[in-house]
Amino acid sequence: MSISNEDALKELTKIEGVLEKYLGVGVFASDEPVPVPRITTGITVVDYILGGGLPKGMFTETFGMESTGKTTFYTQVAAANQKLDPNFRCLFLDFEQTFDKDYAANGLGLDVEKPRFILTQPKTIEEGTMIARTLINRGLVHMVIWDTPGASQPAALVNTPLSDKEIREGYRDIEAGKSDLGSIGIHARVFSHALASLAPIVAEHSIVFCFPNQTRTTINTYGAGETTPGGKAPKFHCAIRIRLSKSSTTKESVADPFFGTKQSTAVENVVQFHAIKNKTAKPFRIAKVRLAYGRGFLDKETLVDLAVHRGIIQKAGGGNFTLPGGNSMRGTGTVIDFYNENPNEYEALKLSLSEGALEEEKVEDEVETEDLEEGKVAF
Repeated sequence: MSISNEDALKELTKIEGVLEKYLGVGVFASDEPVPVPRITTGITVVDYILGGGLPKGMFTETFGMESTGKTTFYTQVAAANQKLDPNFRCLFLDFEQTFDKDYAANGLGLDVEKPRFILTQPKTIEEGTMIARTLINRGLVHMVIWDTPGASQPAALVNTPLSDKEIREGYRDIEAGKSDLGSIGIHARVFSHALASLAPIVAEHSIVFCFPNQTRTTINTYGAGETTPGGKAPKFHCAIRIRLSKSSTTKESVADPFFGTKQSTAVENVVQFHAIKNKTAKPFRIAKVRLAYGRGFLDKETLVDLAVHRGIIQKAGGGNFTLPGGNSMRGTGTVIDFYNENPNEYEALKLSLSEGALEEEKVEDEVETEDLEEGKVAF
């Protein structure tokens, strides 16, 4: 039986009213397109490639090798939003048991006092899920950092000791006398259930839910493949997935008072952010950000480097710079100090960079359209 759109709309309106009584208001989405609400990452170039920042009501994952700044990145996101909103509160689920409050406070500028920052160290996935659900439902937090899916384990594994046979033969018996078939994929299955239970309340309360994840080498495959712990659930649940990788390392010769000699020490990395999945903006964009040990990701330094590359800031020999307003100064540190002391000038610099980026993006889109029309693009 086919009915007209007018009759269908009347019937749908009646059904909406009935269902909303049982399921609550908001079961049916608004007819008008709604922009994705976001929070800033505190890093201008990362905000740009993500489409404006991290989305609210969704999951986000970063992954990569060790020391690429995964936890530092999310800690700085929390710190940046604490500065913008005095009521912004963050829950940190420290499954790795390695969070350094002193570094977060003094190095990254995070307010680590309750209730603005709530640090817990759950033992199992089930504990972490319960803590997150409770605090979210009570409206106590705006951001949750689950550090990390690789370190969080199901209670069935954590609370079951390894037997001699399991250590010798390399598998887990959930119950004595049974094979390891019951434990195959148990971490992925429990973690998938946790995400499924968290997803509705994360969306309902507009929570920014973040996973700094580890990487693993896959086994029983040809070659050395890379995967992330937690199974496939995070890959599907997360609206944004960012791969972090070291692009380059800067070393300095630093005097070591213990050895009495100078040591070549890494002081800074350039980290590449590659948005390999983005359901809220254009995917596959890449940004490179400077990461200094003890200070975190450097937003202003990265932006000044980009402005020099784009020709917005003129750089001459001997480390001399000419800023857009005509100010001349010597040394990168002096330029950074100038922008720290003149926030309006810094905002103008960001605006000039974004305007130029939008113009370039428009030109690229026009070229692609012409190529399609002329049949130059092969599919």
